[in-house]
Amino acid sequence: MLALPSLPPPVAAHVAAAVACAPERPRALLVADMSEPSRQPRLWVFDLRDPQHPVVMRTWVAHGYGSDPHNTGMATLFGDEEDSGKTSLGSYRIAESYIGKYGLSYRLEGLSPSNANAYTRDVMLHPAPYVNPGYAGRSGGCAAVSFSALAKMDQHFGSLSGGLLWVDGPGVQAPSCAATRWPPSWTLPAGSAWTMRSPPMQACSVNV
Repeated sequence: MLALPSLPPPVAAHVAAAVACAPERPRALLVADMSEPSRQPRLWVFDLRDPQHPVVMRTWVAHGYGSDPHNTGMATLFGDEEDSGKTSLGSYRIAESYIGKYGLSYRLEGLSPSNANAYTRDVMLHPAPYVNPGYAGRSGGCAAVSFSALAKMDQHFGSLSGGLLWVDGPGVQAPSCAATRWPPSWTLPAGSAWTMRSPPMQACSVNV
């Protein structure tokens, strides 16, 4: 049984299923609980190589402005549409790193039907100046964290590439291995090379 201390039992059950259905065994596991307000440290970081002391940190993470149109600090609307500014629930593979507007960032590959457009939407894990202890502004749908938090994660793991991000929230569907999208929808047909795109302009990194 996957031991995930501090997580609410329903979230822990979702995460355990997501890990079981992951395309590869992740070292780094990030869990964002979007049922919590943005003023709470609602992102947990686990090191699955260390079952005795798996919790690396707990920190703040932004949600999309489209998920919180009135800027209440609570995400209530979720979706995967282009230009919606919404956070998408579900499972993500943390893909390659790149240097974006605010420095080291990671692409995210949506593995769930609810976040299948994450790659084409340029939804990323990146640092942002509007995320600080006690407060996280709104992104354009990206998982934005503080500079210090991302630096600490990257230092601990060496790289987050190959890790898993699970975004939980109201109405999320329990993970199903049958529904897991692998290879993700943005890949070329079998036998072809991966689709490579130039680094995004960090369009989802906004503080509104």
